[in-house]
Amino acid sequence: MFKVSRWTHIAGIIRIDQIPIRIPQLSEEAVIAMFSENAPRGSEGGLTFHAVRTQVIEPAGFPAVWGSISITGDLRDFDNYMKVEEWLQGLPPKLKEHQALIRNAVINIDVEYGPCVVMVWNPRTDDFTTIDVPP
Repeated sequence: MFKVSRWTHIAGIIRIDQIPIRIPQLSEEAVIAMFSENAPRGSEGGLTFHAVRTQVIEPAGFPAVWGSISITGDLRDFDNYMKVEEWLQGLPPKLKEHQALIRNAVINIDVEYGPCVVMVWNPRTDDFTTIDVPP
């Protein structure tokens, strides 16, 4: 019997701040390693991460760092978007260990022939909120 592959397409961006600024700053490699740990995988591979560290001088005269990390992937034979949610929910505690936090985030998760959801960071609850996208 012919089996059709089922794909889950993921695209998102997470903006990170690291406070206080006088501590050792995370490298791009360290952030990618942190996000890669236990990240969802399909039968042909996992997610791709790209970290960009920025530094902005605030009006008070001190630098504000960190930056953002983009997340993309096409996961073959993976159709459980709730596993992606669980993985995302595990990121804030990991960041907190390094005095870092999520400032903004939006991640689109589209399961072929299934649900499509958008996860948005809610700074009021320090948690991700999942929004179902209507068919």
